[in-house]
Amino acid sequence: MPVQKFKTFDEASKALWNFAPDEDYYKRVENFYKLASQLITLSAMRGIYKFHDLEEVEQHRMEFLLQNSLPRGRKK
Repeated sequence: MPVQKFKTFDEASKALWNFAPDEDYYKRVENFYKLASQLITLSAMRGIYKFHDLEEVEQHRMEFLLQNSLPRGRKK
């Protein structure tokens, strides 16, 4: 891949655009989304929780995020 030089961020941003995608481009996009779907797991807190203050809410939220951010198969 050749090195490109740009004078502005706008030029660099426009260089990323692909106005004539080919079959290879669509394959790369498909593979990217397959990989992303394997790496990212979405989960939501289920149930109704009662908290006394906002600090308790934030602590519960952070614990939930930490538990669910571990890779699949490595949950504590």
